Amino acid sequence: MAETIAVADIISGGRLYTTLVPGYVEAEFAMFGKSLKDRARLMDEGLEVIARALSGKRFMYREREVFVRPLTVNRPPRLLVGGGVPAAARRAAKHGFGFWVLQPEMMPESQKLIALYKEECAKAGHAPGPIMSTHPADHVALDPDATWEQIGPHILHLVRSYASWASDVDTTTSPFYGLDTVDAIRNAGIINVMTP
Repeated sequence: MAETIAVADIISGGRLYTTLVPGYVEAEFAMFGKSLKDRARLMDEGLEVIARALSGKRFMYREREVFVRPLTVNRPPRLLVGGGVPAAARRAAKHGFGFWVLQPEMMPESQKLIALYKEECAKAGHAPGPIMSTHPADHVALDPDATWEQIGPHILHLVRSYASWASDVDTTTSPFYGLDTVDAIRNAGIINVMTP
């Protein structure tokens, strides 16, 4: 993974930002013999290994040598931790990475999470990294209505899948929850089709 980041950064001329998230789909964890309950520990361990690997130093990890070349154009690399819960903001600050969160229009808690991230960076004694807040997808087409007709069923499948993975209505922060028609998705502004 680290080598992919470095090569992609060189190809992009240093414009690439990579966001790392722990995930939340139990079936995906099970595929790798891991428990969703371990995701915080696994994420912290993974972030430490990735940061160390991208420092350019040679080291051993789980009885394997890690030595990444080429290194990223940007030093330090442009890494962000993403998420919609306080733990994500704290984790980004702890590791000295930037922070990615959904736009406040999509998730009102975002402003509080950004403030928490900045507070945690101050406690850790470093300036905040990049803070990104974006829509999940923008699609460019010459005829948006015709494109929605074509891709709408696929977008609906995507949104329903994400909503089912975050289906605990009491705890979900998913902006996809409750969007069960193509028109509802269009009106939410989460996925946009627009002209150039």
